[in-house]
Amino acid sequence: MDYSHVPLADALFLLAHRPDGKRVVQRKFLKIGLGGALLTDLVVHRRVSLVDGKVVPDDTGAVPPGLLGEFDAMVRSEARPRSAKHWVRRFRCSDVEGRVAGHAVDSGLATTEEDVVLGFIPVVRYAPNQAALDDLANRVADVLADRRTATEWDASLVGLCDATGVLKKVFPGIAKSAVKSITEGEWASEAVRKVIKQANAAVRNAVISTVNANNGSQGF
Repeated sequence: MDYSHVPLADALFLLAHRPDGKRVVQRKFLKIGLGGALLTDLVVHRRVSLVDGKVVPDDTGAVPPGLLGEFDAMVRSEARPRSAKHWVRRFRCSDVEGRVAGHAVDSGLATTEEDVVLGFIPVVRYAPNQAALDDLANRVADVLADRRTATEWDASLVGLCDATGVLKKVFPGIAKSAVKSITEGEWASEAVRKVIKQANAAVRNAVISTVNANNGSQGF
């Protein structure tokens, strides 16, 4: 499958779910990760860049369609440049899980399954398309094992999975050195890598802050 047209947010959403639709990480961590993935998608599409440590619009790439276009417009409507941390938080609070899930379903990457918990509470689960999930997991596994050269898309996804805790759940036992060699590789220009790393750091810091908040500390 050609993943160059698959949003990183969709890919992260798939890997964060088991075949039965249950998440492998807590929902709050996934939402943070999806916010970071959408920001990274805009970087990959060359719709944002980094100037003086702030995310600013960039017209190098074409306007992305659908869901990414909506978040692209959100950045462009902002009156002044903001940090990657700001955008991860803003995207996270924009019904990010439901919107990404809907996009994944519309793209054929996931299906909806209705269920009932406690005997009377209706819930909707989003189950990954098994073939797509297996293909994606095999691709990431090959990148982690150095059987495949990481692209900008691959390295970004590995970084997001690592920051949210998805990586250790789906690929247990992966050495930190292997992850570091991928995320710190030269798979894109220095300017692009810099803004992607800022987005990834914003996700990681938000996850850490959320964990601390659960332990009684001030959160993200």
